[in-house]
Parts: sequence; C-alpha cells; structure tokens
Amino acid sequence: MKAKATQQATPRGLDPPQNDAKGEYRRMASNEYACRKRRSELVQLPVFGEPAWDILLWLYAHGEERKLSLARLAELAGAPLTTTARWLDYLVVEHLVTRVADRFDHRFSTLSVTEQAAAMMDRYFGQQRTGGQ
Repeated sequence: MKAKATQQATPRGLDPPQNDAKGEYRRMASNEYACRKRRSELVQLPVFGEPAWDILLWLYAHGEERKLSLARLAELAGAPLTTTARWLDYLVVEHLVTRVADRFDHRFSTLSVTEQAAAMMDRYFGQQRTGGQ
C-alpha cells in the first residue's frame, strides 16, 4: 500500500535539466509536492490543505505548459472541484498562472506558471537551497 501511495504522489513527466539551478529548483518543487501528498495520505486531516500552493508546485515542477482538465487538477491539488476552480481563478487573477481554454474540448485548459510566479518560486527554492540566507 505504501508503494502505491508513493507512486501516486510523484508527479509524472518531470524531466528537468540536470545541470542548472532551475532544474534543481524544479526537482525540489517535485520533491516538496510528493512530500505534501504523502503527508496528506498519512495524516488525513483537512487542516493541511493548501490547493493553491499544490497547483503552483505541480505546474512549476513540470516547467512547461500542461493541458489539464479541472478534474485532474483537483486530483493533483487534493481538493474538491469547486475549491480547485476557485483557487485556479485566484491564481489567474493574481497573474501567477496562465490559463487558455481548449478550443475543441472545454473540459481542458492549458496551464502554466507566469514569469512572475516562476521568479517567486525560484526565490523560494533558492532560499531553501541555501538554508534561507
């Protein structure tokens, strides 16, 4: 059972560059996302939910645009559809995530972190890497 939980918690399709800081930050984001998912599975208390942060972590860790349904994003964020939709709207309004609806299938949108969000995440993981200094 634990192996299955770990498998589900690891973001798929992550293949960041191996020799630069951005690649290291993406690996750190991927690891933080996986740790949050494991914590959620083990602790199972709703007080630890931060869907907006999970959405940002996942998108940042993948480092490129992703075509996702709201249902898949809700699964990744570990939140109900309505909560995920509300937080996604907020992230878009705050210029942290870009969202482009699919022309042919309105269940899907292409999502990515903005340059502003990527810079914020770079600073966050850069400080984590140096112990907050």
